[in-house]
Amino acid sequence: MLGGIDKIPCPCKTCRNMNHQTFDVVYEHLVIKGMDPTYRFWYHHGEEVPVKCMFDGQPFCSSSFMSDEKVDEPCVNDDVNEKVKATNDWTDKSFTSLLELLHDMLPPNNVIPKSTYDVKKFLKVFDLGYEKIHACENDCCLFTKENKDLETCPICEHSRWKVDKRTKRMKRGVPTKVLRYFPLIPRLKRMFQMHDVAELLTWHMNHKNSDGKMHHPVDSVSWDSIDAKWPDFSNDPRNLRFGLATDGFNPFSNLSSRYSCWPVMLVTYNLPPWLCISKENIMLTLLIPGPKQPGNDIDIFLQPLIDDLKLLWDGVEVYDVVSKSNFNLRVVLIWTINDFPAYGNLAGCTTKGKTACPICGEHTHSQWLYHSKKLVYMGHRRFLPPSHPYKRKKSWFDGKVEDRQVPRIANGNAIDTQLKDFQNFFGKVDKKKRKRQKELKGMWKKRSIFFDLPYWKELVLRHNLDVMHVEKNVCESIIGTLLDINGKSKDGYNARKDLQDMNIRHDLHPVEHESRVYLPPALHTLSKLEKQLFCKRLYELKVPDGYSSNISNCVSVEETKVMGLKSHDYHVLMQQLLPVVIRGMLPKGPRHSITRICGFFNKIYQRVIDREIRLCGPVQFCWMYPFERYMKTLKGFVRNQSHPEGCIAERYLAEECILFYKNCVQGSTRLDDKQRRNEEFNNDIILEGRPISTGKEITLSDEVLNLAHQYVLFNTKAVEPYIEMHRNELILSNKRLANDDTQVMKVHSEQFPIWLKEKISLDVGNRKDSDILKWLANGPRKTAMSFSAPPRGFHELDKYDENVDTSFVGDGSSLVLDDIDDEFECRNNSRDDCEGILL
Repeated sequence: MLGGIDKIPCPCKTCRNMNHQTFDVVYEHLVIKGMDPTYRFWYHHGEEVPVKCMFDGQPFCSSSFMSDEKVDEPCVNDDVNEKVKATNDWTDKSFTSLLELLHDMLPPNNVIPKSTYDVKKFLKVFDLGYEKIHACENDCCLFTKENKDLETCPICEHSRWKVDKRTKRMKRGVPTKVLRYFPLIPRLKRMFQMHDVAELLTWHMNHKNSDGKMHHPVDSVSWDSIDAKWPDFSNDPRNLRFGLATDGFNPFSNLSSRYSCWPVMLVTYNLPPWLCISKENIMLTLLIPGPKQPGNDIDIFLQPLIDDLKLLWDGVEVYDVVSKSNFNLRVVLIWTINDFPAYGNLAGCTTKGKTACPICGEHTHSQWLYHSKKLVYMGHRRFLPPSHPYKRKKSWFDGKVEDRQVPRIANGNAIDTQLKDFQNFFGKVDKKKRKRQKELKGMWKKRSIFFDLPYWKELVLRHNLDVMHVEKNVCESIIGTLLDINGKSKDGYNARKDLQDMNIRHDLHPVEHESRVYLPPALHTLSKLEKQLFCKRLYELKVPDGYSSNISNCVSVEETKVMGLKSHDYHVLMQQLLPVVIRGMLPKGPRHSITRICGFFNKIYQRVIDREIRLCGPVQFCWMYPFERYMKTLKGFVRNQSHPEGCIAERYLAEECILFYKNCVQGSTRLDDKQRRNEEFNNDIILEGRPISTGKEITLSDEVLNLAHQYVLFNTKAVEPYIEMHRNELILSNKRLANDDTQVMKVHSEQFPIWLKEKISLDVGNRKDSDILKWLANGPRKTAMSFSAPPRGFHELDKYDENVDTSFVGDGSSLVLDDIDDEFECRNNSRDDCEGILL
């Protein structure tokens, strides 16, 4: 017992079991101050709390641990104290000093804790804890269940305990590797004890799409298929649907360290779209320790989670605070979200070699490049319609006519049948047996542990390939090839020799003369000046504050290199900036190809064009961005670099307790959300942001006014009916426009502002939103404020020239492409005299 054997927690009104006193002092406190009326069950003194108190219809914490009587007005709640400490990364010593100061400043008999220890002891009441499970050093097994009492691994026979590197003696009681498991079932029960959260868990029931668009995974085919196959599951909207994501990260600030820690996270798709993948609702379930990644042996570490998921499929009894009744909670894991290497680890398929495609499987078309020493996959024309002209274009592709059929995609039942008798060999010691099994089953390395879930083989989509990593790799290869960056370019002597072996693209074959080799320039090859211009455009890029990182920090104009960009920076380049940056620098063919690739990724993020998107819903619910950001948060939890996983686990528990305390305890003080930069600045002219300099009023040209007016009109919801009405009138009045969409859009853009103004002036009295429409139809004013330096905030530009006036009219940012100097011209013999407006 804390405090010594002669001391016990004092249950008086002042101490409230937070201070340990002797028996005489406790007796004196109870006689003078009285008993704490909220201390109903004497759990601090050995009494077991009845299970029913967890389901009494009220948050148990508010009735058992918090008093309704008022304390001194200046007093601060413990959750606020701990939240401030966690947010500002205060040390225990500095935080204790602050608490002592506050305690002395407040009136006597205040209940503010005196130390960090007291705060942690109070929050421990709400701590659900985690399990420490010993694991084999070689990832062969977990020391649980039948292996619980073993001293050595039953597979590789390595010791369970750590060996001192200096003395070579075994440290009994100190395991070599510890898996931390945060039990899932207690956390799900807690979700239904928070009233606000419990209400939102049924949001999906009444928010199916009604406009034909996909807003949430509830609108996906996967969701509907679960409803159709298991109607008893879908009958209760409180049953939960989870997505699982995992990836490795380096928990240290030292980038040279190869330590890899793997968190396994769950997200709840029952919640609204603005909450289901937010940081507060990402649930950490497993923390797989390093220093090496688990690889194919990740199934060993997933066993505790899979056991709970199997139990939750049958259901567990949970109390719902909204309906004030118990119900049988069931859970289904609908898919996983991973990059390609982790995809292979979880699905059990190979991601390398001749059968690397998890969709095509045994029908993957691969080709070995002798000089480049790698496999490439060039059979994509099979997926085109049979009459598509590309299928007959030999010279454009691999020199062959494509007449094969689309490969059949194996479903879960077929894969489960195929791997029914597959014997898994886990661990990083015995490789020979595993290799023989791999050759026996082709693309499969193991039978995934997810097939132990009763419903897994019936799901239409089991694993999501993260588009974030794919987009980053594609953009990195494009930029590396354009700038001919060593190690990043896909063009070179070996690539040209492979073209020669394939007998295609004869104009690119290397020319060998004596001991020298000449590589003919390709259409995408840039000169030294063009490379510098490309880098200069990226260096002088102007984007709004928060739009991306400062890309100019990653660009070297002199060395013509782009390095150190993050995944989101590549995302921004592929979505909007790259087609603008290469404008006028490349011939039509490669320029259009790069633009179309960017357009392809742009459509993936916006529209339903692919099988996976139809199956899983909008892409933002199936990419790794929120999980990568969350792993950055976990990385910030590490204080003791000797035990990174322990730091992460303890800090996560503290954050979890604070979140529950704030949501559960009635009358709890809530901290406001972090305010965005410069939001406190108010100005009638500048809607968002803070100006750096004193502005001056200017008159805008008619061209700028027309562009701004058109943008506002075409992006305002109230104007949408009029947009469609004007388009229909144009097509009916001129039959030539009916077959030419480009000409329709051109005429529509030019004439719509004038037409709308006339239309609104005629029937404005019949419209309930006439004031807004009349205001929009009249157009913007001709004057605007101009600043020598841009406003900080939403409109802040990361890079700007103080000598150039920048006018801000409406939303948006500009990317100004400098003119190419007179001493050289672009390939298309046209100067780059353009300004791209990102609206």
